[in-house]
Amino acid sequence: MESHAASSAPRDRTLQIRRIVQGLTLRRGRGDDISDAALITAHPELMPELATVLQTLRLVEQARRLAASAGWGSSDSTIAFAEGAGGAGRHYAAAPSFPGYRILGEIRRGGQGVVYQALHENTGRKVAIKVILHGPAAGPRERIRFEREVRILASLRHPGIVAICDNGRAEGDCYYVMDYIEGVPLDQWMPSGVRANSRSGRPAKVKLAARHFRDRTVAVMHLFDKICAAVNAAHARGIVHRDLKPANILIDARGEPHILDFGLAKIRTGDRSDASEAFAKTEAGQFVGSLPWASPEQAHGQSAQIDARSDVYSLGAILYHMLTGCLPFALSGSVQDVLRCICGTEPTRPRAICRQINGEIEAIILKCLAKKPEVRYATAGALACEVKRYLSGRPVDALRHNSGYLLKKTLIRQKLATAVVAAALAVAVTASAVTLWARNDYSSAGRIVAQQLDCTVRTSATNHATAEKTVAPETIPDARAGIDEAPTPPAHAVMLVEMW
Repeated sequence: MESHAASSAPRDRTLQIRRIVQGLTLRRGRGDDISDAALITAHPELMPELATVLQTLRLVEQARRLAASAGWGSSDSTIAFAEGAGGAGRHYAAAPSFPGYRILGEIRRGGQGVVYQALHENTGRKVAIKVILHGPAAGPRERIRFEREVRILASLRHPGIVAICDNGRAEGDCYYVMDYIEGVPLDQWMPSGVRANSRSGRPAKVKLAARHFRDRTVAVMHLFDKICAAVNAAHARGIVHRDLKPANILIDARGEPHILDFGLAKIRTGDRSDASEAFAKTEAGQFVGSLPWASPEQAHGQSAQIDARSDVYSLGAILYHMLTGCLPFALSGSVQDVLRCICGTEPTRPRAICRQINGEIEAIILKCLAKKPEVRYATAGALACEVKRYLSGRPVDALRHNSGYLLKKTLIRQKLATAVVAAALAVAVTASAVTLWARNDYSSAGRIVAQQLDCTVRTSATNHATAEKTVAPETIPDARAGIDEAPTPPAHAVMLVEMW
């Protein structure tokens, strides 16, 4: 009995994994946005086999997309999509036709729809067309979200947000046309160097060459500044993305970022959401977004508390990943454990992963990842201003409470003015010292001269009195006569006497 139970356990485990993957494929086909991480956290007892199957499924998806974009495969009107691990296949119908456009291949397939690369037949311009999955069968909630995404993109005008060109219906499917951006997702663009330990999931401490790491950090911060500016363009119009992650940020050949996929965006006007949001919003307690990048209020399903600061949290998690190569939290254990970690556990400090990360950058990241929304930056624009302060060498707001840091930054930033003031102060002190010394020296000399003059006067007076007593009055007329008859002294003798 025991041996039979032991032998049947692996078979039951395999069947359970197969049912999970089949359900995942069906739900994704209906337009549900389900990430691999969410399934892994929901079924920790099936690890690591489940992760291996999901990875295989992802590779099959990528291979199918590459084959479609390259024009490979048979002339069959359907595209086979394998579920992996021997699961039964599911077929998606071939791409619908769109008037005026020629489909070149499939770019990506998400929870809400499929994105195709197409060619505008009149202009020869490459575009991207997003079509809602199974348009006629899609529910009203999905349609409203899709239409809201069209309105959002049409209202945004920023070089960092993909612009919409056209929209309509084709063969019963809702679609819209946007600019085609040739590039790679942010997680593929990010420089290598810092990676997490793939076995334990814990961050691995590494050290790069100082100059290389400094240059890499500056490049990352400049790019992140542009990402924040693009997100702030949405915040300025009352739009919260709610699904910011590296996969939704495309980096083009020039290194410029582009924000994608506003399908889960939330529109707010003042303190009230728009009418379509009221219908399409998720129910209380229902999670919306991508768990590794979601804020605590998103993880709790608190839709009413989600605002621009929720996007700031996601941006902080993205910057954390860009610099460390891992997530702020380890997504392991049950769903409750993961949610408890996101909502109650402080993230690992970035400098604990890589000591070369600047303390100011760490403070910025941790401010973004604060559990309480009121502690974070108010908008992505405020975060962008903070990044600019760091790049320009000015004090960052995240460390305003540190008086020693403020003094140090002030001295560094004003080092030239400080040097000039110090030099002027040194000159003033030296001049004062010399003046005091000279004044004291002159005073001493004056006292000596005065004493000598006093002695001379006293001696002269004494001699004069003595002379008057010694010389007889009757000899004075003869002496005067002798003086008058004496010869005139030479000129140089007179000069010497005068000089003396």
